[in-house]
Amino acid sequence: MQRVQNISFEKLRHNHIADYRNLFDRVVFKINSPSRHADLPTNERLRRFAKTPDDFGLQTLYYQFGRYLMIASSRPGSRPTNLQGIWNDHVQPPWGSNYTTNINTEMNYWLAENTNLSECHQPLFDFMKELAVNGAVTAKVNYGINEGWTAHHNSDLWAKTSPPGGQGWNDPSAMPRWSCWPMAAGWFSTHLWEHYLFTGDEQFLREKGYPLMKGAAQFLLQWLVKDPQSGMLVTNPSSSPENTIKINGKEHQLTMASTMDMSIIRELFTAVIKSAEVLKTDAAFAATLKKAMDQLYPFNIGQYGQLQEWFKDWDAPTDKHRHLSHLFGLYPGSQVTLSSTPELAAAAKKSLIFRGDVSTGWSMAWKINWWARLRDGDHAYKILSDAFAYIDPREKRETMGGGGTYPNLFDAHPPFQIDGTLEQQRA
Repeated sequence: MQRVQNISFEKLRHNHIADYRNLFDRVVFKINSPSRHADLPTNERLRRFAKTPDDFGLQTLYYQFGRYLMIASSRPGSRPTNLQGIWNDHVQPPWGSNYTTNINTEMNYWLAENTNLSECHQPLFDFMKELAVNGAVTAKVNYGINEGWTAHHNSDLWAKTSPPGGQGWNDPSAMPRWSCWPMAAGWFSTHLWEHYLFTGDEQFLREKGYPLMKGAAQFLLQWLVKDPQSGMLVTNPSSSPENTIKINGKEHQLTMASTMDMSIIRELFTAVIKSAEVLKTDAAFAATLKKAMDQLYPFNIGQYGQLQEWFKDWDAPTDKHRHLSHLFGLYPGSQVTLSSTPELAAAAKKSLIFRGDVSTGWSMAWKINWWARLRDGDHAYKILSDAFAYIDPREKRETMGGGGTYPNLFDAHPPFQIDGTLEQQRA
């Protein structure tokens, strides 16, 4: 700060523009339509958009702002973006401004590759190297598994990988049950494969990507057990992040073979097998994964035509929970598509209809991507337009839900999180 005091505002601004434009100017995005209200401040444009959603310039601004935020918050050598990122203004922030790895941290990085900001992905990969060291210890100490590494649904600046304790968002007894989710290493590792797909960087895949992916796969191979009834490989215990099921009037959070668990494993094993083929290595390990994939508990379609979230058909059409983790195979995964699995795609659509459109900002962002994968652009656009609802920053919002956008284009998830802001603008 002492050094900055001696630099003029004009010089700081000039240096900043020169720095970020090197990355920012790689992408130009325009919607061919008359420019409307471009001379108005953003808060006025948001208010007008709610009444007349024809300001396409606001939408292109929104997209590029998301890229700008990623450039500002995740550069090689920095820490990866967490829940509030560099915009946290609290000494004791919500959730400790940590890394919630059952969706939020991954969502922060969904825009890295396909908005041409591949370098901004690097801090996440560096963090994964640290997680792998600690996660190997957690695998041994907590589960007696001596191969690979694991991480649970929450981490921090020191790359914590053990199950977190303490109090939940609004239920002091909830967090220990949420802790039963050792799937973060598997999900994180799919980002490594995506980076290779976009860059074709075989050296990265060989030296950094494949070793981390293989370690996550090694742990999950040992984590899987055979269900004595079906004979299939399942995870047990298992959960579907932060959601609960009602069975005979009682709420439960633990099950086995949740659809999200099996989807992450299937996605990871596929990526490791393809990586081994690219690198011409580890043929025996790839063969082991192929054999395991043939035995993984499959997707199931429930009594309401929905994609089942749980091991059995326990889904309730009245469930409006913000997490739809069982649709991982549709996005960011690649196992459910209209062309290859039309029945599963139709079931995923039914699940989306049951849950509804309006939710927390990050949840609405994920829904935009799902509807896009289902090639329903109108529905995806409707949710995006709903997310543009103007929210006065002075409004006190204590409960999660409702979405909306603040005048500075931050997602209005209460309390503040940056993930919805980054991902809605990518979507």
